[in-house]
Amino acid sequence: MSERRRRGALWIGILALTLSLFIPKGHETPPDGATVVAFLYGKPGAITVRLAGDVPHPGVYRVAVSSTVDELISSVAPSLKPRVNRDAPATPLGDGDVVIISRYREQLLTVAITSMPTRERLVLGVSLDPARMTAADWGALPGIGPALTGRIMTFARQRGGIHALDELRGVDGIGVRTIEKLRPLFHGGREIHDL
Repeated sequence: MSERRRRGALWIGILALTLSLFIPKGHETPPDGATVVAFLYGKPGAITVRLAGDVPHPGVYRVAVSSTVDELISSVAPSLKPRVNRDAPATPLGDGDVVIISRYREQLLTVAITSMPTRERLVLGVSLDPARMTAADWGALPGIGPALTGRIMTFARQRGGIHALDELRGVDGIGVRTIEKLRPLFHGGREIHDL
Protein backbone atom coordinates (compact mmCIF):
# COMPACT_ATOMS: atom_id res chain seq x y z
CA MET A 1 0.00 0.00 0.00
CA SER A 2 1.41 3.35 -0.98
CA GLU A 3 2.04 6.16 1.50
CA ARG A 4 -0.71 8.25 -0.10
CA ARG A 5 -3.32 5.47 0.32
CA ARG A 6 -2.32 4.88 3.96
CA ARG A 7 -2.71 8.58 4.72
CA GLY A 8 -6.10 8.61 2.95
CA ALA A 9 -7.26 5.58 4.96
CA LEU A 10 -6.06 7.24 8.18
CA TRP A 11 -8.01 10.44 7.40
CA ILE A 12 -11.15 8.44 6.58
CA GLY A 13 -10.82 6.62 9.92
CA ILE A 14 -10.37 9.88 11.81
CA LEU A 15 -13.40 11.37 10.03
CA ALA A 16 -15.53 8.31 10.87
CA LEU A 17 -14.55 8.48 14.55
CA THR A 18 -15.23 12.21 14.69
CA LEU A 19 -18.66 11.82 13.08
CA SER A 20 -19.57 9.05 15.55
CA LEU A 21 -19.31 11.60 18.37
CA PHE A 22 -22.22 13.52 16.87
CA ILE A 23 -24.57 10.57 16.38
CA PRO A 24 -27.28 10.66 19.08
CA LYS A 25 -27.40 7.80 21.58
CA GLY A 26 -31.16 7.33 21.17
CA HIS A 27 -34.18 8.88 19.54
CA GLU A 28 -37.40 10.14 20.96
CA THR A 29 -40.50 8.51 19.58
CA PRO A 30 -43.64 10.53 20.33
CA PRO A 31 -43.58 14.33 20.29
CA ASP A 32 -44.47 14.52 23.99
CA GLY A 33 -41.07 12.94 24.78
CA ALA A 34 -42.50 10.38 27.21
CA THR A 35 -40.74 7.38 25.70
CA VAL A 36 -37.18 7.16 24.43
CA VAL A 37 -35.26 4.19 23.07
CA ALA A 38 -32.52 3.31 25.55
CA PHE A 39 -28.85 2.99 24.67
CA LEU A 40 -26.39 2.01 27.38
CA TYR A 41 -26.86 4.56 30.14
CA GLY A 42 -29.96 6.49 31.02
CA LYS A 43 -30.86 9.85 32.37
CA PRO A 44 -31.81 10.57 35.97
CA GLY A 45 -35.56 10.36 36.52
CA ALA A 46 -36.02 7.64 33.90
CA ILE A 47 -36.04 3.84 33.96
CA THR A 48 -35.25 1.26 31.30
CA VAL A 49 -37.92 -1.31 30.40
CA ARG A 50 -38.26 -3.83 27.59
CA LEU A 51 -41.57 -4.32 25.78
CA ALA A 52 -41.95 -7.77 24.21
CA GLY A 53 -44.57 -10.08 22.76
CA ASP A 54 -47.43 -9.27 20.39
CA VAL A 55 -46.77 -5.55 20.01
CA PRO A 56 -46.06 -3.50 16.89
CA HIS A 57 -42.80 -2.01 18.25
CA PRO A 58 -41.06 -4.37 20.69
CA GLY A 59 -37.81 -3.13 22.14
CA VAL A 60 -36.08 -1.33 24.98
CA TYR A 61 -37.55 2.00 26.09
CA ARG A 62 -36.74 4.77 28.57
CA VAL A 63 -39.80 5.94 30.52
CA ALA A 64 -40.41 8.19 33.50
CA VAL A 65 -39.80 6.66 36.94
CA SER A 66 -43.48 6.77 37.91
CA SER A 67 -44.72 5.15 34.64
CA THR A 68 -47.23 2.31 34.66
CA VAL A 69 -47.83 -0.51 32.19
CA ASP A 70 -50.87 1.39 30.89
CA GLU A 71 -48.78 4.50 30.16
CA LEU A 72 -46.12 2.42 28.39
CA ILE A 73 -48.72 0.76 26.16
CA SER A 74 -50.43 4.12 25.47
CA SER A 75 -47.20 5.71 24.29
CA VAL A 76 -45.75 2.77 22.33
CA ALA A 77 -48.82 0.89 21.04
CA PRO A 78 -51.98 2.99 21.52
CA SER A 79 -54.04 0.62 19.36
CA LEU A 80 -53.61 -2.13 21.99
CA LYS A 81 -54.77 -0.11 25.01
CA PRO A 82 -58.53 -0.82 24.88
CA ARG A 83 -57.90 -4.54 24.45
CA VAL A 84 -55.50 -5.10 27.36
CA ASN A 85 -56.77 -6.88 30.48
CA ARG A 86 -57.33 -4.55 33.41
CA ASP A 87 -55.29 -6.50 36.00
CA ALA A 88 -51.76 -5.29 35.24
CA PRO A 89 -51.97 -1.85 33.55
CA ALA A 90 -51.96 0.16 36.80
CA THR A 91 -48.83 -1.66 37.99
CA PRO A 92 -45.89 0.75 38.34
CA LEU A 93 -42.83 -0.23 36.33
CA GLY A 94 -39.40 -0.76 37.83
CA ASP A 95 -35.97 -0.30 36.31
CA GLY A 96 -35.15 -3.43 34.30
CA ASP A 97 -38.72 -4.75 34.00
CA VAL A 98 -39.82 -6.73 30.96
CA VAL A 99 -43.46 -6.23 29.92
CA ILE A 100 -44.70 -9.16 27.83
CA ILE A 101 -47.99 -8.78 25.98
CA SER A 102 -49.57 -11.90 24.50
CA ARG A 103 -52.78 -12.56 22.59
CA TYR A 104 -55.62 -14.32 24.31
CA ARG A 105 -58.74 -15.23 22.32
CA GLU A 106 -58.05 -12.55 19.66
CA GLN A 107 -60.07 -9.98 21.61
CA LEU A 108 -58.01 -9.55 24.76
CA LEU A 109 -54.31 -9.17 25.39
CA THR A 110 -52.70 -10.36 28.61
CA VAL A 111 -49.79 -8.62 30.31
CA ALA A 112 -46.99 -10.32 32.24
CA ILE A 113 -44.13 -8.51 33.97
CA THR A 114 -40.75 -10.14 34.54
CA SER A 115 -37.23 -8.87 35.12
CA MET A 116 -34.36 -8.51 32.66
CA PRO A 117 -31.56 -11.04 33.10
CA THR A 118 -28.37 -9.71 34.66
CA ARG A 119 -26.37 -9.83 31.42
CA GLU A 120 -28.95 -7.65 29.66
CA ARG A 121 -29.01 -5.23 32.61
CA LEU A 122 -25.23 -4.92 32.47
CA VAL A 123 -25.26 -4.18 28.75
CA LEU A 124 -28.01 -1.56 29.09
CA GLY A 125 -26.52 0.04 32.20
CA VAL A 126 -29.53 -0.86 34.37
CA SER A 127 -28.55 -1.11 38.03
CA LEU A 128 -28.93 -4.43 39.84
CA ASP A 129 -30.87 -5.15 43.02
CA PRO A 130 -29.23 -7.75 45.33
CA ALA A 131 -32.62 -8.72 46.77
CA ARG A 132 -33.89 -9.87 43.34
CA MET A 133 -30.82 -11.78 42.17
CA THR A 134 -30.71 -15.52 41.50
CA ALA A 135 -27.70 -17.84 41.42
CA ALA A 136 -27.44 -17.35 37.64
CA ASP A 137 -27.47 -13.57 38.16
CA TRP A 138 -24.65 -13.67 40.72
CA GLY A 139 -22.67 -16.02 38.47
CA ALA A 140 -22.94 -13.54 35.56
CA LEU A 141 -21.10 -10.82 37.48
CA PRO A 142 -17.42 -10.18 36.81
CA GLY A 143 -15.16 -11.86 39.36
CA ILE A 144 -17.88 -14.14 40.76
CA GLY A 145 -17.33 -17.76 39.80
CA PRO A 146 -19.39 -20.90 40.51
CA ALA A 147 -17.83 -21.57 43.94
CA LEU A 148 -18.41 -18.00 45.13
CA THR A 149 -21.95 -18.06 43.72
CA GLY A 150 -22.68 -21.15 45.81
CA ARG A 151 -21.39 -19.45 48.97
CA ILE A 152 -23.47 -16.34 48.21
CA MET A 153 -26.64 -18.41 47.77
CA THR A 154 -25.99 -20.35 51.00
CA PHE A 155 -25.40 -17.07 52.84
CA ALA A 156 -28.62 -15.62 51.35
CA ARG A 157 -30.69 -18.65 52.42
CA GLN A 158 -29.32 -18.48 55.97
CA ARG A 159 -30.07 -14.75 56.30
CA GLY A 160 -33.40 -14.70 54.48
CA GLY A 161 -32.00 -12.90 51.43
CA ILE A 162 -29.48 -10.21 50.62
CA HIS A 163 -30.91 -6.71 50.72
CA ALA A 164 -27.75 -4.61 50.42
CA LEU A 165 -24.45 -5.20 48.68
CA ASP A 166 -22.47 -4.60 51.87
CA GLU A 167 -24.09 -7.67 53.45
CA LEU A 168 -21.78 -9.73 51.21
CA ARG A 169 -18.93 -8.94 53.61
CA GLY A 170 -20.15 -11.97 55.56
CA VAL A 171 -19.50 -14.32 52.61
CA ASP A 172 -16.19 -16.17 52.76
CA GLY A 173 -14.07 -15.09 49.78
CA ILE A 174 -15.66 -11.66 49.29
CA GLY A 175 -13.67 -8.75 50.57
CA VAL A 176 -13.87 -5.00 50.40
CA ARG A 177 -12.15 -4.91 46.99
CA THR A 178 -14.70 -7.24 45.41
CA ILE A 179 -17.59 -5.26 46.86
CA GLU A 180 -16.10 -1.99 45.61
CA LYS A 181 -15.67 -3.46 42.10
CA LEU A 182 -19.33 -4.55 42.10
CA ARG A 183 -20.74 -1.38 43.71
CA PRO A 184 -21.24 0.64 40.49
CA LEU A 185 -23.47 -2.15 39.12
CA PHE A 186 -25.99 -1.95 41.99
CA HIS A 187 -28.76 0.45 43.07
CA GLY A 188 -27.41 3.53 44.76
CA GLY A 189 -23.79 2.49 44.54
CA ARG A 190 -23.18 4.07 47.92
CA GLU A 191 -20.85 2.72 50.54
CA ILE A 192 -21.82 1.81 54.10
CA HIS A 193 -18.86 2.19 56.44
CA ASP A 194 -18.27 0.10 59.55
CA LEU A 195 -18.41 2.06 62.81
